[in-house]
Formats: sequence, structure tokens, C-alpha cells
Amino acid sequence: MHAHPRGTPDIPAAQRAIRARCLHPTGTFVEFTRAELEQSLASRFEQQVARYPQRLAIKSRHHALTYAELNQAANRLAHAILVARGPGAEPVALLFAPGAPAITAMLGVLKAGKIYVPMTPSDPPARLAYLLEDSQAALLVTNCQHAASARPSTRERLPVLKTDELDLGLSAENPDLAMPPDALAYIMYTSGSTGQPKGVVDNHRNVLHHMMRVTNEFRVCAEDRQTLLRSYSFNGAIRDIFGAL
Repeated sequence: MHAHPRGTPDIPAAQRAIRARCLHPTGTFVEFTRAELEQSLASRFEQQVARYPQRLAIKSRHHALTYAELNQAANRLAHAILVARGPGAEPVALLFAPGAPAITAMLGVLKAGKIYVPMTPSDPPARLAYLLEDSQAALLVTNCQHAASARPSTRERLPVLKTDELDLGLSAENPDLAMPPDALAYIMYTSGSTGQPKGVVDNHRNVLHHMMRVTNEFRVCAEDRQTLLRSYSFNGAIRDIFGAL
């Protein structure tokens, strides 16, 4: 099937209607409109939380979080980041193994108005050190399990925030920071197989535009489930994570 330049399948309206019923007989599909691109990823996510607070957001071998629980955990981290660094856009490095804590940290950084830089504990120390230096990360967010492996890369100069040691008194309310849709959302690094890793940046609007195309093309509904097989430090995971949430 060929795609229309605007992302709509180039097929007759009657056939599109049949296709929609076949994919989702319950008719619960809600179109992702272009007007919804003019916001931040945090704002879009919080709208979904308001609609489906008790619906399962993430399920893994070790975690099962509803939208409300995921939002509250991300909010506490966002407030901790704001206490540590104050407001303002700046890179914040993340060091997590695949799983719910990594996704919670991504949302927490975005809610704090920062730019997340994903890293994985399986990365060689030299790569971790290079990513921290090249991104000019102002803070490293990790957990107790991986903090020790991160320490040689930080050379004791970079403040470290451990998500499993956050102050229990931190607010779980949305920070409600105003973020323009053209603000940077992340810096993701290439493998570096042909030289030094290169940082690739993207903003909130572009990520939402990609999610709009995925949602509308595949008619993703609230009842659907998506798998996450890629590491959160690979670009392909953006579609799987934000496309589902």
C-alpha cells in the first residue's frame, strides 16, 4: 500500500471505513489531530493519565504501573531534578537497564523541562564517559544498582541522583512547567561504529508528529498493547514507548 504524502492511506473513503471496522470492531479509535502537536510530550502524556488513570501503562517481569502510578513516580523525580538543578533546559543523562524505571526516568526528565540522554549499563566505560562529556550533561539520574558502574565515567564531578533514594516527601503532582513544542526532548547517540558516537536531537513536536502518524496509520486504540524489544537508548524505541503511552 502506498502512503499519501500527508500520512493518510491513499485509498477510497469507503475502503478506509471497512478497514477501520476490521481493525477495531468496537470503534474506540480516537484520531490524533494536528492541533495536538502544539504541546509538550509531558502535556500529552498527562492528558492520557487524566483519561485512563487506572489503565495499565507499563507491564514487565518486575513492574506493573497504571497511568496514575507512572505519572506520580515521574512527577516525584521531576521535582527532585528541579530541586537539584532548578528550571531551565539542559541535558540530563539517564543510566538504566531496560524496564519501567528507565521509562519513568525519561518522563521525569521531560516533566522537569530538561533533555534526556539515555545510556545503558552495558555500554563500555569509555562510551559512557564520552556521552557524558559530549552531551555536557548537568546531572546523572540512575539507581543504586548502577550508580557504582557510573562513578568511573563521572570522574566524581557530575552530581548523581538515585531514583530509589528519592525523598518520600516529594510532591507527586504535575510540575506544570510551560514548555514550547519546539523545545528539545532528547539527545540520542549513534553506535559510533564508524568513529565517535554522534548525538542526534529531536524536539517535542517532531516526536508527537511521529506518534500521530503511527497512531492514525495503525489506528492505535486504548485497548491495544505494544511490545518494547529495543533498548530505550535506540531511536526505534521512541515509537514503541511514546506510541504506546
